[in-house]
Amino acid sequence: GSSGRAGPGRRPVAGSQGLRAYEVQFIWQGHTLVSTPDLRAPAPMANDFCGPDRSASRLKRMAAERLNLRFQSVLDSWGRPFLFLLATRDIPAGGVGWLDYGDAYWENWWHHMRQEASQEASQEASQEA
Repeated sequence: GSSGRAGPGRRPVAGSQGLRAYEVQFIWQGHTLVSTPDLRAPAPMANDFCGPDRSASRLKRMAAERLNLRFQSVLDSWGRPFLFLLATRDIPAGGVGWLDYGDAYWENWWHHMRQEASQEASQEASQEA
């Protein structure tokens, strides 16, 4: 594959039929490329193997047994990156795709959750006044 780092971004985007997706940010040759999953694909979403509590390294190691997907990139015939999820082992029909979103994703997620809670509290306080 080509060199590059990929990971899900935090910003939700509107999809077809009211479904929500996440942007994927990909660093390639010093440029940040952003794409959204095609919600018409057979498996447009993947779950994080560990979830938002990244503090317990023992639990994280145990959960790592779930991992069956990873980001992969290849270059097309024009030298541009094509980013996709690669199954690292067989996933049975109806099975779940497990991916490591990365600690930075969850740090960003917690930051946004705290911001939203703070904004909601401020709005409630101003409505009560």
